[in-house]
Amino acid sequence: MCDDPRCSAHLQTPAQRLAQLAMQIGRSGWALVGNLPSPEHPAGYAYTVGMTPRGLPELLMDGDPEHVRTPLGDLVDALLLTPDAFVDGNHVRVITPGGDPFTVRLAGPTEALTRRACLAVELYASRHTLRVMEVATAMVALPNTAG
Repeated sequence: MCDDPRCSAHLQTPAQRLAQLAMQIGRSGWALVGNLPSPEHPAGYAYTVGMTPRGLPELLMDGDPEHVRTPLGDLVDALLLTPDAFVDGNHVRVITPGGDPFTVRLAGPTEALTRRACLAVELYASRHTLRVMEVATAMVALPNTAG
């Protein structure tokens, strides 16, 4: 799903977009929303929607939504397994499905981050305390010591 006016999903009404998002969350437990580059966010960004009802933060990562899709998915897996590790300023080590480790630093939640995750706000803000954490540091590949 894309939250950018240049994306074909933008041709849907807001109610249709939220219904489509809710269906995707119902099927897989969470969804990824991408925002294409814009003057305000030149790199673009993507964020999760679906962590809030579990009491977990939504995750937001700057970058082309196509490029951050896999790292965000890996981080969701880590978030579901080790939610206590996801606190402001913490470094989280994640192993990708291919076996490559990387570390990210988390920041937030802040009001500015929450505003950027507008579809999560629309779905959850009236019923849940919404927290959005930014993956604040580019992924850093660590040496593979497994051999």
